[in-house]
Amino acid sequence: MYVLFKAHADRLPEIERVSRIPDENFAVMKRIAVHLMESREECERDSLRHFENTPYELRVSTNRYGEKFYFLWWLAGADEYAAMERLLGAGCYLQRNAFPCICEVFNSLNVNVELILMEQGSDEGSRVKAVPSPNIQASSQVIETALRESEGLLQTKDAPNALQHVYTAFHSYLKEICEQQRIRVSSLADLGELFHQLRTHHSKLRVDDSQSGKMMVEIHMGFARVIEGLNVAQNRRSPARAAALLEPAEAMLFINAVRTMLHYLESRLK
Repeated sequence: MYVLFKAHADRLPEIERVSRIPDENFAVMKRIAVHLMESREECERDSLRHFENTPYELRVSTNRYGEKFYFLWWLAGADEYAAMERLLGAGCYLQRNAFPCICEVFNSLNVNVELILMEQGSDEGSRVKAVPSPNIQASSQVIETALRESEGLLQTKDAPNALQHVYTAFHSYLKEICEQQRIRVSSLADLGELFHQLRTHHSKLRVDDSQSGKMMVEIHMGFARVIEGLNVAQNRRSPARAAALLEPAEAMLFINAVRTMLHYLESRLK
């Protein structure tokens, strides 16, 4: 565990009986904190970017005296951990500006953040960089919840289990579009069938006989083969074998493929 910052330089709070603030609650706090940092002249742009892009978790601890305090915790990959050590060793904007600003804005929200901690995890599964999660314009709460939960799991480097939620989101997304377009599909249709019906019957996915149209057919067929592989992985999944079914890098590959397809469909179908 690496102490990135202490709000009180003369003491290190005892960390006992730790619990994690739910991701959805912290997401709201983080958005407010980002807006506050944007409005404060003393918060540098690099400090804001660091806070926005670092997958911190918010945790709460009660020490043996019954005193409650919060701390930010980051599970960094091995390369990220080493890079941060080098930055802090050389002296940089983080300790001078970023960390104090972060703690101050949370304190203004009555969230007493006293520590910012970093722990070294594994880079396994994070060597394949994540495609950004798309902003889906969908009415289904299932889609929104599945995407949010997958993002939380990816932040803890758990790509194999995040894939389950990505699959759920993608399946619900395709089914919702089919329903909106009155494309008839079986209630038991899997991803492959949904995607086939969508590209066959949706007016914005139909292609002509031009050279570019033929190229799009090949691209759609390539996506279809990826979807079939994802179906195979899903159908063989069981609670006992779920995490071991795919290695993190391969799970991340599927996740990136689905996110790429979601970005494409959101753009194409608007």
